Amino acid sequence: MEQITIKKTTKEKEILEEAQKLFSHFGLKKTSLEDIASSLGMAKTSLYYYFKSKSELFKAVLKHESSSFIKNIKKIFESSNDIKEILTTYFKKRTEYAKELSKLRGLIAKAQKSPFISGEETLLTNLLEQGVKDEILKKINPELLAVLILSLLKGLEKNLPLIRKREIEERDYDLFIDVLFNGILKK
Repeated sequence: MEQITIKKTTKEKEILEEAQKLFSHFGLKKTSLEDIASSLGMAKTSLYYYFKSKSELFKAVLKHESSSFIKNIKKIFESSNDIKEILTTYFKKRTEYAKELSKLRGLIAKAQKSPFISGEETLLTNLLEQGVKDEILKKINPELLAVLILSLLKGLEKNLPLIRKREIEERDYDLFIDVLFNGILKK
């Protein structure tokens, strides 16, 4: 898995967090470096000390967010040995995260293969491979199943406006996990 590491000063972290908020709220085109600098109480020219352009700043925001996201997902995957529990927690946290960053995620979708997806795909594939190895899961193609699960979750993200009409409840996650593990056919 590609490791994303960015060593940041406190000021750089502050800039990245504020830029993320503004990019998420107003979008990439409508957010200027002047807006970001102003909301931080600094001059626009001061931003150039840290980032050469808005494009570079946006890429740094994506790297910062994806690194944080992957670190949080990794913690979930390491939190238990019960694959069903791990996947349930993962689906919940990923859905919550997608809601929080829905506008930023829309911008990410326009980027080429995002570090969010490649890092997440690797973690999920590794979990599924371990499940097969431990004979908890059927002999499946873990890489293909990881892509299918991510596709399902991305489909949920695309339908966030529909999901927002009601809160996702515990039984919704349970149903998703049940369908994933048992299918929908009666046996």
